[in-house]
Amino acid sequence: MSKRLLLLLVAAGVSAAVAADDAVAVIASLDGEAFVTVSGRDAPAHAFDWLSAGSQVKTARGARLVVAFRSGRRYELGQLSSAALAAGGLTRTTGSVRELAKFPPMPTVAPIAGQLQASSRLAAIRVRGARPVSSLYPRDGATVLADTPVLRFAPLDGVASYQVDLADASGRIVWHTETAAAEVAVPAGVVKPGASYLWSVRAEVDEGGGPRGSAGFVALSAELASQRAAFRAAVTGSSPDSLVLLAGVDSSLGLLAEARDELRQAAKTSSHPEEIRVLLEGMARQFPEWAGK
Repeated sequence: MSKRLLLLLVAAGVSAAVAADDAVAVIASLDGEAFVTVSGRDAPAHAFDWLSAGSQVKTARGARLVVAFRSGRRYELGQLSSAALAAGGLTRTTGSVRELAKFPPMPTVAPIAGQLQASSRLAAIRVRGARPVSSLYPRDGATVLADTPVLRFAPLDGVASYQVDLADASGRIVWHTETAAAEVAVPAGVVKPGASYLWSVRAEVDEGGGPRGSAGFVALSAELASQRAAFRAAVTGSSPDSLVLLAGVDSSLGLLAEARDELRQAAKTSSHPEEIRVLLEGMARQFPEWAGK
């Protein structure tokens, strides 16, 4: 997943934000006007901006801001308040600043980075042809939850049946199905946590050769899946924008379809619909088949 997409997903592309990989905290909610100071320069703060250690946040009159750290610590800044960010929490606070109930730590993406590269190499070695099956998902560095993987592709006109193969990193076929649908669920137990896979689909239009497509993905490790579940249980319903915070975490883990669904749900109740629209448009630039859905 590109840094640009990650920035669009979790920081709406605003100037005060940093890439989530470099951040220690995120603005989980913001009512009113606030500012972020980085290297002596002020910039407007926005809900869902990720913030680096050494930056400072300050609120205007009538504003309220909540900062959530990767460690799970959370702080609320009332109006006319300020604080500096350190790796472990807020320092040099002024005004009305209080610590809120702690969440479980946010899952981190580092353990799966090498496997994402492996799945990309797997996808590059397969399937040629002038008329490929397109819009395969998961692809392009996306990850899946091992217990609920779903494979999707764009159906072709006039094709009634498709052959779908799932192979592990060694190239061994671990699952196969024939389907008329453009979306298939892989049975529980086939995909192993932390493992890399290549999947391919072939349209049945003639004997042995038809339009094809392939893509690679990684299953989230058991440790990260457990951390995500704990974080999700604690955050869900904690604020009107909790789904957006979950979407930011899921996007950093490569769970892009899950992040998309969370953003769509959040858009129905969030007080920041424009920011969410920008986030969804950023995702649609990498996955055009999601545009307008």
